[in-house]
Amino acid sequence: MKQLVDAAVRLRLCWKPPAKQEVLRLVINEEHLRAPASGAVPRLPSHLLCRWSLIFVFLGWAVAAGGCDRQEQAVRDGSPGAKPEAVFQSKPLSGWVRELSDRDVDVRRRAAKALGEMGPDGREALGVLEQSLAKVDEDVIVRFVAAVSIWELTGEVGRVMPTLLSMLRSDNLDLRYRGALVLEIIGKPAVAAVPDLRKVVEAYGKRDSSRLGYDEQLILTTATDALAKIQGRVK
Repeated sequence: MKQLVDAAVRLRLCWKPPAKQEVLRLVINEEHLRAPASGAVPRLPSHLLCRWSLIFVFLGWAVAAGGCDRQEQAVRDGSPGAKPEAVFQSKPLSGWVRELSDRDVDVRRRAAKALGEMGPDGREALGVLEQSLAKVDEDVIVRFVAAVSIWELTGEVGRVMPTLLSMLRSDNLDLRYRGALVLEIIGKPAVAAVPDLRKVVEAYGKRDSSRLGYDEQLILTTATDALAKIQGRVK
């Protein structure tokens, strides 16, 4: 019986077809493994029936336990089949995603920025970033940072352009400034925003600069710089 247990342990540690045959040979002698004589019906001795049951129990245990060990090892090693969660600045991706819904606006701003800085790992959070951008978050800076992060993660202008244009057309001066600033950051790929940026520049350019408030001067300067960068006049 000890041989059976030892063989099962070896089978559990290294599963391969020869190991199964080895267990069978330990329990059933060679003459039972040979083909029966012509016309004879192979019969298993009654005293080995219980041992056959034990074999199947051990085999089932070996396969199941081995599979569990491989999964646990995959998690520890970070091997395919159990991808570990991405971590940035000692915080897992799920933690940053939760903070994007935090009641503290500073926490949300920091989370939106961190997700964009995570690189490819942050792409899993694109859905929540797009929600924050699409007026779900009323804080202008959170939406601004979310737009930059989405652009950094995807490089796809189409994901942020509709919202940026709506920001640029807003009566909220801070929102308009942030929209122009993101377009300046994007540069040439934001060519679809050129008509709207020109309207902004023309609208403020017609007015006496001495009568423009600080926010309006900031919008004019940022929109002018965005146009120059998009059209390739500056690097």
